[in-house]
Amino acid sequence: MSLSDGQTQPQTDRRSALSEQQQARLSQLLSKQPIKKEATISARTAQGPVPATFVQQRLWFIEQMNPGNTAYNLYNVLRIRGPVNADLLERSIARIIARHESLRTTFQIDEKGNPLQHLAPTLDWLLERKDLSLDEEREQSLQTILEQATRYRFDLQRGPLLYGCVVRLDAHEHVLVLVIHHIVFDGWSFRVFIHELKSFYEAEQAGGSPTLPALAIQYADYALWQQEWLKSEQVATHLAYWQEHLSGTSFILDLPTDRPRPQIQTLRGTSLTFALPSELTAQVKAFCIQQGCTLFQALLAAFQIVLSRYSGQTDFLIGTPMANRTPRETEPLIGLFVNTLVFRAQLTGEPGFQAIVAKVREETLDASSHQELPFEKLVETLQSERDLSRNPLFQVMFAFQNNQQVSYTIADLQIHSIRLPNPAAQFELNLSMADTSEGIKGAIEYNTDLFDEATIQRLSGHFQSVLQAGIEHPTASFKTLPLLTASEKQQLATWNATHRAFPLEKAFHELFTEQVWRSPRQIAFRYQQRSMTYEELNQRANQLAHALLAQNIPAEAPIGLFMERSLPMVVAILAIWKAGAAYIPLDPVYPRERITQILENAHPVLLLTQMPIASAFQEIPQIAIADDWQGLDEWSSEEPPGRTLPDSLAYTIYTSGSTGIPKGAMVTHRGMLNHLFAKVSDLQISAEDHLAQTASHCFDISVWQFFSALLVGGTVTIFPDEVTHNPERLLTETVHSQITILEIVPSLLRAILDTGAQTSIIQHLRYLVVTGEALPTELCQRWFRDGSTIPLVNAYGPTECSDDVTHGFIEPATTIAGPSAPIGRTIANTQLYLVDERFLPVPIGVTGELYVGGTGVGRGYLSDPERTATAFLPDPFSGEAGARLYKTGDLARYLHDGTIEFLGRIDHQIKLRGYRIELGEIEAVLNSLEGVQSSVIVLHTETAGVQAGQQRLIAYVVNHAESGPTASQLRQALKERLPEYMVPAAFIFLAALPLTTNGKIDRKALPAPQENELARIVEYRPPQSALEQAVARAWQEILHIEHVGVQDNFFDLGGHSLLLIQVQQKLKDVFTTRKVTLLELFQYPTISALVDALAPAQGVAQNHRASSQGQNRAQSRRAALKRLRQEER
Repeated sequence: MSLSDGQTQPQTDRRSALSEQQQARLSQLLSKQPIKKEATISARTAQGPVPATFVQQRLWFIEQMNPGNTAYNLYNVLRIRGPVNADLLERSIARIIARHESLRTTFQIDEKGNPLQHLAPTLDWLLERKDLSLDEEREQSLQTILEQATRYRFDLQRGPLLYGCVVRLDAHEHVLVLVIHHIVFDGWSFRVFIHELKSFYEAEQAGGSPTLPALAIQYADYALWQQEWLKSEQVATHLAYWQEHLSGTSFILDLPTDRPRPQIQTLRGTSLTFALPSELTAQVKAFCIQQGCTLFQALLAAFQIVLSRYSGQTDFLIGTPMANRTPRETEPLIGLFVNTLVFRAQLTGEPGFQAIVAKVREETLDASSHQELPFEKLVETLQSERDLSRNPLFQVMFAFQNNQQVSYTIADLQIHSIRLPNPAAQFELNLSMADTSEGIKGAIEYNTDLFDEATIQRLSGHFQSVLQAGIEHPTASFKTLPLLTASEKQQLATWNATHRAFPLEKAFHELFTEQVWRSPRQIAFRYQQRSMTYEELNQRANQLAHALLAQNIPAEAPIGLFMERSLPMVVAILAIWKAGAAYIPLDPVYPRERITQILENAHPVLLLTQMPIASAFQEIPQIAIADDWQGLDEWSSEEPPGRTLPDSLAYTIYTSGSTGIPKGAMVTHRGMLNHLFAKVSDLQISAEDHLAQTASHCFDISVWQFFSALLVGGTVTIFPDEVTHNPERLLTETVHSQITILEIVPSLLRAILDTGAQTSIIQHLRYLVVTGEALPTELCQRWFRDGSTIPLVNAYGPTECSDDVTHGFIEPATTIAGPSAPIGRTIANTQLYLVDERFLPVPIGVTGELYVGGTGVGRGYLSDPERTATAFLPDPFSGEAGARLYKTGDLARYLHDGTIEFLGRIDHQIKLRGYRIELGEIEAVLNSLEGVQSSVIVLHTETAGVQAGQQRLIAYVVNHAESGPTASQLRQALKERLPEYMVPAAFIFLAALPLTTNGKIDRKALPAPQENELARIVEYRPPQSALEQAVARAWQEILHIEHVGVQDNFFDLGGHSLLLIQVQQKLKDVFTTRKVTLLELFQYPTISALVDALAPAQGVAQNHRASSQGQNRAQSRRAALKRLRQEER
């Protein structure tokens, strides 16, 4: 942490820094506040240890759990020009230490486990000295010294808690490095430190005495005063204000991250600095004068807008440090006084920048009047749901320093402050802004386990864009203020520049005929024991086309394809196209009701069928095709007259509709051809390739499987359903048929891997295309684990846009950061747009809804203009007249490299108890667990009874075998990897997940949970053994509760970290042969678990059952570390 963090201008200077208009507004607002008597602090009369302050207790506890951690080190580096006297500098700092007891403080615990401040009467402190004047690489060596300083470790029990080093670069240039533990220092303290360093150094140099007034009190006096203040009525008033003010808001700001959020929050971090352009700085200051607000308020308002636009939330919390030196006696002291205030950002109703600034101004004054309440007390009172992956209440901090001084003069020395990058981050983001003599500067400290530097760099640009736009358009809705910089707009445009010169002015069958001329004897299709050459296929298709034309069908006439996948089906589709018609696939295995719905919507002029099933639907004219082609030979095999245009309809495939009625997506020849050529281009399909046709002809992926290879002379092998539905047979046939390109859905890939087969046996396969569902990362890892080098292709696309619109290539060395593989880059002649609710492009890394534009966008839904108008919209980004976009309803985001990450359906992203949850993330973790074959997570809402309206997560699980993991085992495993709020309340085991006709999971068909499946009641079991009863008594005394069961969780009963220290002290008399550590108390939070773990060492036989939690030692340790990290926050 930089020393500048948390600095706040002294109260005595604040009002004088405001304009007359601002001072008048401040007086008006303050007049509404009750006049408070200024607190006074008296010097203590008794010497000896004193209690640690509230904030010191928290920092002390963090140190006990993570000895030597550097997250709470404060750094300041001063570059000094002039003749430095190192001895004099050391004596001056020693005199500051002698003046302030806080710098001579160490920490011990009393008999109850409470941390106490021990104040040493004197301290022998030395300034370390290093000489680099003869070092030819002095600047590099200096950087090494500075990096070492960021890793300096303090011992709170032994001290000292201030480290200093002066580095000599040459006779007139030195660097002073100061590292101080936050437990005795804050940002304000540095001002005091510099002021006194100047006084002592100049006095020492002149041989005189400094003119500093004596300190009326010391930090220890403040600590005692705070103890009494916390008993006053003011505390209840402050708590009441904060409870009311924060009621109804979310304690989670769900920002998009570059990597999955660790289950346990980490402190690894760094920072990025930037400066506002001078013109923008002038505009901001002029705006503040005009609006009667401060720079802090205007900059915070802009930051709130950026965070809202990133997260999609309009009500969230941001923390900000306050000096918290209300009693005047504290102003000249060095010590940890800083407190954290929680500001509520409320942007509902789409206010403009001006209105948001006004809201922040009101919020600032209201919150400041209640700043005395320790933040730790607020967290304890609000009892927000424990989330080990995040800070409590807020995750983002904003700090501002007004008139920050970065240069100083001490005697004949010119001193300039240098910001030292901090290798730690206490929050996800911490934006610190400062008004300096060199302009308004900013620094963003960020957690490197969550964010990349490029993301933070863009965020700084978005902050400036919003600030600029807000000033220029103060009344415009904040959602319309542009985020993207010019370079980002250019980058997005470049990624959408996908033009390829494919021959799209011809229909597919025309291009196929040209290929027939080139390779007439080449095998086009294989099915079971039969095959067809290109020439034979073309002749049979011509014959059938003439038969269709004899029926006087009009151009683009819909023709039903009521057939099984086979060679006659391929002939039928080609014949339909040659006749200028469009096909509508109908699967004979579909329920009759669904087929009837499709027929009633499509009104086909006739059906093409096969002899065994030709008797169905006699009300529609039919042509049945025999396997031996009987009846076709009477028709000409010459090419029929062409009447198909590039934009003629090629097919209509019906997909599931939200109303329960299927909707027919219409695709043109141009769009279909573009997709086929994109497949040929991206997969390098050639005449040497053998493609597997595995999908139902009612599934859009069947189109490219059937026909892409025919554009280049390749061969297609049609696998029957009994093969495609059997993982082992599919693998065997893929090898036997020497398939080079195979496409399957992720669930089938998982089933293949579960057979234990070695993927290396598929020697001819060049690409495995995976589509239809999100592709879990762990599934990719499993594919390559056996040594396979066959690339995976993650394909994504809606039926309405001619099938796939992206291809994501995954090699063995590909690193995937998220829970599922990216869907890749846009295919040729296609544009993808990720936009917010105002249809504005979202920045790279930010979630938006995915819209598809370009050649592949279909006509819409057959005979359904209302749904067509809803899903197919005018394209505002294209200069082409009549261009349209398709609204996918999918959430996605651009990654840094231009690939796109699919984030799920809009209707699969839910909010539960204030937490935004992507159900697919839980499913991905659950599916990766040993013994789990597949799963689905749904949000279940009770509709009746006393729990009506209550929402719970329900997991539907299919295990590999009957002896698979139990609900208890799954719940425990998920707790190891997910936050508590993402762990399902119930697990329902199924033999198989219900599927739609296209092979996707049918969520609507999942069985409703029964009442007994939702019960999660921990049975009360009283302590029985002597050890259990002794531990229970300790809990009862400390928690002030009457009954404690051995299965009760200490933290669920209201316990927290500081109370655990008291438990530790009481258990000294219970476990006499060894010391119970704090880590063990976290590790085993129930009496049963604790006694089971420690009884053997105690030498006492125990007869009770092992812990119902069933944790092994390694699992318990991980669970403890999770809770420890939460307590650190």
